[in-house]
Amino acid sequence: MFFFKVLNCTAPLRTEASIAAGGAEIENARAEGKSVAYQTRMQQKSGVKGYSLFFAPSPAAREAYPHLKDLWDMGLTAVPYDTMHLVLLNVVPHLWRLFAGLKLVNKKKDEDYIMPKVTVARIGMELRGARRTVPMAQAMSLRNIEVHHKSFKAIDWMHFILCSGEVLLAGRIPSDYFDIFMALSRACRLPFRPRGVLKTEIEAIDKDLKYFVSSYYTKIYRGTTERLPLCLSTIATLLDIVPLLWACGPA
Repeated sequence: MFFFKVLNCTAPLRTEASIAAGGAEIENARAEGKSVAYQTRMQQKSGVKGYSLFFAPSPAAREAYPHLKDLWDMGLTAVPYDTMHLVLLNVVPHLWRLFAGLKLVNKKKDEDYIMPKVTVARIGMELRGARRTVPMAQAMSLRNIEVHHKSFKAIDWMHFILCSGEVLLAGRIPSDYFDIFMALSRACRLPFRPRGVLKTEIEAIDKDLKYFVSSYYTKIYRGTTERLPLCLSTIATLLDIVPLLWACGPA
């Protein structure tokens, strides 16, 4: 974790305890049926959106994942960022916005990785149509991504990067960009599972993440001034996942 000194800042520093308390407060408001506006104000005030498996686990999560106790006991300094939020709520949605033409650079709509609108609509319909073919728990993540992508949760994006995305994007984006997507997908399939990872598997994760990051900056960002909006720090931050696995173990 990086610490910065902010001049003339009188706000109290956030601690592990304050983050956990904020998460519990948000979750309680949600459970009590408070309005979305009320919950949003609380989130903005505390800077916390709810429980987090790595930063502010719920009592149920602590009971379900006892093997993470050592990691939680290390505190926030040992865990620079929440891998789930980094990948599933930042990088994966960003890729979808690129492929769906929702994030343009200088209003250019002719990028070779952008799918036609009719293709994006078809993908949404295919996802929605698949709901009736799977158990209810999985069907919750099979919403029309064209319409509901803004309200997708981490679990929805996890289903997309680990399962449905490979089928939905195959043949619909150029192979170079599909390979970039699949490198991230392969990397995610190992750490995002209940059991641990072997040394050879961590090395495989490292290889795929390095390929993803280098290919993203080469083929999508391309190192030009006009494309600076695509030069995201969250992409480079993926390279810290493997060192964290070596230092802290799987989560």
